[in-house]
Amino acid sequence: MTNTHSKSRRLLAAITTAVALTALAGCTSAGNGNPQESGDDRLSIIHLSQAAESDASYSINLNGMKAAAEDLDVDLTIRSLPEGQIGEAAPYSRLLDQAAAEGADGFVFTDAHPEALNEQIRAIAEDTPVMLTAAGAGQVDATGAIGIVAPDEYALGELSAQRMVDAGVEHPLLITIVPGIPLVDDRNNGFLSVYDVADVNVLALPTDILGTPTSITNAIEAALVGDTSIDGVFSVGVLFNPSMLSVREGLGDRAEDVMWASIDIGEQARNALEAGELAFAADQQAYLQGYLTLQSLVFNIRYGFTPALRELLVEPGFVTPDNYADYAVNVDSGVRG
Repeated sequence: MTNTHSKSRRLLAAITTAVALTALAGCTSAGNGNPQESGDDRLSIIHLSQAAESDASYSINLNGMKAAAEDLDVDLTIRSLPEGQIGEAAPYSRLLDQAAAEGADGFVFTDAHPEALNEQIRAIAEDTPVMLTAAGAGQVDATGAIGIVAPDEYALGELSAQRMVDAGVEHPLLITIVPGIPLVDDRNNGFLSVYDVADVNVLALPTDILGTPTSITNAIEAALVGDTSIDGVFSVGVLFNPSMLSVREGLGDRAEDVMWASIDIGEQARNALEAGELAFAADQQAYLQGYLTLQSLVFNIRYGFTPALRELLVEPGFVTPDNYADYAVNVDSGVRG
């Protein structure tokens, strides 16, 4: 696996380098104005993660970023929010303050809360190049970042819903959280754009129960028991997958008449895909996002290149029981989740 992983990284580096070198060159206002020459001191990059490194989904983004740091010979520091504060704007803002005070040659941020964070990120970007990753689509100009590589959140929901429609699902249960986090709202809106809203049972869970799987499981079970017309269940993120699959296991014969699907994968979803119990999982291709984010930032600092696309939104791949074996080959190497 190690050799395969190393070859994959070298191939990815070669391909993306070739793409970047065909882009229009020139120092940007976000760059340092004096691109580094080869042989200068190693660059220092700080990334503030929106999730814990142990997170089954976001950890794959971090793996891609770490691989790019190794390939490009830069020092990468990753800082994550403490457990229990994941997804909150205030603690992330404090991490921004700390990073700005410490200083670095470049920063990689997420922007899951534009209204709360844009002004702060922009102040940092006035002095130091910033790339956004994972969250913050549409916020490049507002933050002063040189670019973003992130999932197309709307497409994650829309394309997933279309798969369920094509499979004959008429009354799905959408497992999500209450409105307020833009990336989740985009996933919801994409899903609901395919269905008549009245045909979707939306289970919007409060954020204060997200750390208690039993509460999530009970809520999903109650929704299914209370609405016998539900013929499909869709989870908007890896956090809900264990509870969703637990409910499936306890549902008896009815489970076979319901289509089960999710965004993101993780261990439980992998097991369910292999067993044919999950119809599909939308894969964000997070490793690619992390790699391209760091590479774009380093190329800007060293050579003055602007990103080939200032806003690169990665559409999902779909993992099914039929193609799971091909996907699983790269799980142990950390390229897939």
